[in-house]
Amino acid sequence: MEKIVSSAAQNLPDDIIREIFGYFSTSLRLHVSKEFPWFLGHVCSAWRTIFLTMTTEFWQSISLDFRNQRPADARHINCILEMMRFFVTRNQEETISFKYLLPKDDWAHGQQGIAGLRRVLEVLVEESMRWESVSIETASLDLPTLQRVKDRLPSLRSLGLRIPVNHPSNISPGMFENAPSLQQVMLVGHFNWKLNWSSLTSLELGQAHFELDVLIVLSRALNVEKLTIQHASVNPPVMGSGTPMPQTIRLPHLKWFSLQGGAQFLTVLEAPKLDELKLEFHIHRDLASVTSFLSRSSCTIQRLTLKSIAQSAFAEILRRTPKIEYLELRRQSDLIRYLEALDASPRDSSSGGEERLARHLKSFTVAASAYRISSSPFSPPELDRLMKLVKSRNRLEGRTDGHVERLETLTVIFPFAQAKPHSLGELETLCGDVGVSFRALP
Repeated sequence: MEKIVSSAAQNLPDDIIREIFGYFSTSLRLHVSKEFPWFLGHVCSAWRTIFLTMTTEFWQSISLDFRNQRPADARHINCILEMMRFFVTRNQEETISFKYLLPKDDWAHGQQGIAGLRRVLEVLVEESMRWESVSIETASLDLPTLQRVKDRLPSLRSLGLRIPVNHPSNISPGMFENAPSLQQVMLVGHFNWKLNWSSLTSLELGQAHFELDVLIVLSRALNVEKLTIQHASVNPPVMGSGTPMPQTIRLPHLKWFSLQGGAQFLTVLEAPKLDELKLEFHIHRDLASVTSFLSRSSCTIQRLTLKSIAQSAFAEILRRTPKIEYLELRRQSDLIRYLEALDASPRDSSSGGEERLARHLKSFTVAASAYRISSSPFSPPELDRLMKLVKSRNRLEGRTDGHVERLETLTVIFPFAQAKPHSLGELETLCGDVGVSFRALP
């Protein structure tokens, strides 16, 4: 029987075999290597040859993640090391991408299992001329090994670093400085690296305190088009070494900006070409920072995402972003009040002619509370208010003088990976009747 199967397999055209193999395309994850489709190379020699030459589908990306587990024993480590060596020899003319993720604590690297994995990094370092997209999370004990990549990174385009530098005097911060193709950088916790900041188009900073080192990075990355600042500190600025704190940092090419915490960053940044803005922090307290940023930037924001935003600040932000076409709300309590602010129904005389907000809104995404214990992601009053919002923006109710664009897309996000709740059926039917594209996503 095996001979019959092997014979049939060998008679298939190569392009058909490649198309079949393409459905199994995946990166090699050394920490769960049994999930890799090794079986594709076990059918016959012809299939094995094709499998081993499909570089883009199987042999261009690899990852090692032992942050929350340990290698079983020395034999396991040797097996991982052999798979890594096998991977880097598949096609030595192609670039490689990898994730090398180990515990960040030096003491954890003293354990036999983790210490043995350092040999895997040494194999990768030897191939640094081929690095393209790299993410490294490890302890400072690995920094001496990494220093060997200096001036050997001609193809590096994307770099992620999460390494606590416990002994900065012993480490050269310029090991990644000479990387002429580098455009995307992600840094977490430590920012005193020497990079060609002006060449970056995408920058992500995690655990970024509002302090001199971080602001200097931002002041040098003047060509970024995408900026993410996550888990930012709201502590007072930390001055250092007599260097003056930048008063204004103008990012003339920035189009996409996501800020989680740390509203203080908005007090120094300007982004005149900003198109998409994502904010997550207590904006009621920091509303002045947001409004001053929007006023100084004089940008025309078309896509806005707000998370955990105080309702009292919501309307004011919408007034400052009158051209938005896409709006997403997440983690909002008392959702009804937010939906009421977006209602475009005519107001009675007692409303004093209240202004219509987000007149150009075409796509609206709203997330249900993750803490709601119910088969329905929204309460009956919330669903009722959502339906009124759809009607008011699609000419099913009267209009006043102010023109409001038709809503084209409504997306509701419900918690957990469950089937679409039946309670959304009436809302979905209404959307279909008025020509609104409706999506429900877990």
